[in-house]
Amino acid sequence: MEQSNGQYFLFLNDDIELPENIGRDWLMKLVEQAALPHIGAVGVKLLYPNTKTIQHVGITNLSVGPSHKLATYPDKDSYYFGRNKMTYNVLGVTGACLFLKRDRYERCGGFKEELRVGYGDVDLCVSLLEVGYYNVIRNDIALYHYESFSRGKEGKDEEKHKRLMEERKIFYELHSWLVGKDPFYNENLIQDDITYIPDYVPKWRMRGLFGKVNVKVPELPRQEKKEYFEYTIESVQWVLGVESQSEDHFAISGWSLLTRHDNWEFERYIVLGYNDRKCLVSVFDKLRPDVVEVFPDVRGTDLAGFVCKVTKSQLEETMGELYHFQEKVKIGILAKSKCSKQLYYTGEIHMEEA
Repeated sequence: MEQSNGQYFLFLNDDIELPENIGRDWLMKLVEQAALPHIGAVGVKLLYPNTKTIQHVGITNLSVGPSHKLATYPDKDSYYFGRNKMTYNVLGVTGACLFLKRDRYERCGGFKEELRVGYGDVDLCVSLLEVGYYNVIRNDIALYHYESFSRGKEGKDEEKHKRLMEERKIFYELHSWLVGKDPFYNENLIQDDITYIPDYVPKWRMRGLFGKVNVKVPELPRQEKKEYFEYTIESVQWVLGVESQSEDHFAISGWSLLTRHDNWEFERYIVLGYNDRKCLVSVFDKLRPDVVEVFPDVRGTDLAGFVCKVTKSQLEETMGELYHFQEKVKIGILAKSKCSKQLYYTGEIHMEEA
């Protein structure tokens, strides 16, 4: 490196192949990008030889370590807001094709001797990030890469795999702030897969999470006309804690909506009546695209579904002894405006009508 006198460095593996139709300006695009004052390393899209299959569109730090997102996925499709099509910032790019200005390479110390094979490229990119530069993937430039052909697959050789794990340990020791995070990857996306999948568990599915019970029931308004307050109770049942790995609880599910209002403005409660006692139980919203299709002109119906879960101990504390509770309990749905506090009530729902 010391013997070179250029302003830019291009690190290019000997197993990289240029497609016939790449054109003459691909290097100029890299120069233009790397010349920007805030840019560190610039990478390109890499495809498996003679295919349209993705090998590299940037490096993301996952729970298993720095990884190639979308590897082995067909490039003909577009993924997660164009992550294989657009130019955007990433944690790092592969050293198989890495372009940057000389002064920025020298400022962060270049490649480290202790990371000769694995993670050296990611370390360089993270070091650039730590001194204030941003790394970029140019997905409008695509090259072929005979990935790891020159040194074999790491996972199939025990000695090579051991070396890779040792180098990963060194990498995280050098950049301990990066353990379990990636500033360029949404924490709400799955952390252990090369796809872009929301890592989201709806609250109604969470074990051990139940509705809040309020014994202070407001004066309930008159029963709203069915055409103005549409609803269906789809399930009423006891769920045993042994089955759900949670407490025994009473579960009610269904959907409801106000046909003349924007439903985003309302929060809903289940009104339970038993032995002359009443209580309100909060519900968990649930996506119901089928309801949206049936009521296309009603606003805010995406989360028309609901699940109400209340533990046996909560009910006993509120209602007393639960003797034939499921057969005797009276159920209603209350909608409360978040702004005006206006109340709308279904009245007592007879299960044969629900």
